[in-house]
Amino acid sequence: MIYQVEMIRSATALSKDDLNTSFVYKIRLSGNFVMEISDEISLFVNTLINGGMKKVVFDLTDLKYIDSTGIGIFISLTKAVRAKGGDLVFLNVNQKILEVFHLVKLNDFIPFFRGEKQVVDHFFALKV
Repeated sequence: MIYQVEMIRSATALSKDDLNTSFVYKIRLSGNFVMEISDEISLFVNTLINGGMKKVVFDLTDLKYIDSTGIGIFISLTKAVRAKGGDLVFLNVNQKILEVFHLVKLNDFIPFFRGEKQVVDHFFALKV
C-alpha cells in the first residue's frame, strides 16, 4: 500500500487559524488496503483530523483491493471527521472497489465523486 497526500485549495485562508479549513486534503491510495496497513492510515488521518482538518478526500483510482478492516477504517474516520464538523468523501472509485462498497452499502454513508470540482463544490455547499 502506498499513499500520497496533497492539498487542493478550496477557499482563501483569512488567517492562520483558517489554514486547515481552507484546503481539501486528498489522500491517494494505491495497492491493497488491508489490515497490515490500516493502523498506519488510521493514525495518520486521525492526527490530521485532530489537528483541525475537516475536508478529507480518499482518491481510490489506484486501489486494487480492500478488506473489511479497510472498510472499517473508512467508517471510523468518517465518523471522526463528521464529529468535528467536517466530512470525508471518495474520489474516482474504480469499478471493482465500487462493487464491494455497494455490497456493504458504504455508498449510503460516504459520498462518491468523479472529479475534484465536484468534491470542492460538495464541501462548499456544506460550508465546511
